[in-house]
Amino acid sequence: MKFKFLTWAMMLGMLSLGVASCDDDDDDEPTNNQQNDKDTTGENDQDSVKAHKVRYSGLMTVVYDGDEYPTDSILIYAADSADFISLDFQGVKFVPQMPVTLDISVPNIPCKMEDGVMTFQADSIVPTMKGVPMPKYMARRIKGEIVREGIKFSLLFGDYPTSYDGKEF
Repeated sequence: MKFKFLTWAMMLGMLSLGVASCDDDDDDEPTNNQQNDKDTTGENDQDSVKAHKVRYSGLMTVVYDGDEYPTDSILIYAADSADFISLDFQGVKFVPQMPVTLDISVPNIPCKMEDGVMTFQADSIVPTMKGVPMPKYMARRIKGEIVREGIKFSLLFGDYPTSYDGKEF
C-alpha cells in the first residue's frame, strides 16, 4: 500500500514538472506591464499621441478632523498624453487607523505643457479602485504641476484635503 502511494506521488510530481516545463511563452517579448511602462506611439498614424508614464515617490499629507497625517514614500504613477494625465496612487493609507492600503486612480485630468512645466487642473473626477468607480471619494479641486523631475499637487478626496510632493523615482 505504501509503495503504491509513493509511486503515484512520484508520477504526479513528474507530471506536474513536465507540464510546467512546457512553457511556450517567448521571454523576449515584453509583457503588457512592460509595454505600458514604455513610450508608445502609433507606427502608422502621423497624428498619434505620445504616452508617457513616470513613477514618483514622495510625501502625501491628508487633513482629517483638523489634524494633518503625513505619509512618506507614497508611490504615484503619472501617465500623461497630450491633453490628459492620470494619477495612480499605490499603497495609500489616508489615516494611520486605516487597516489596509489602497491603490486608487484619478484618471483623465486635463493638462497642458508650457515652457517645460506641465500643469493639470480639474473641478471634479470620479476616482477608481481596481477599475471600479468610487463616487463617494470624488476627487475635487485638483490642481498641480510637474516641473523637471518633481510633482506637486493638491485635491480633495471626498471631504479630505490631500497634498502630494514627490520626486521622480
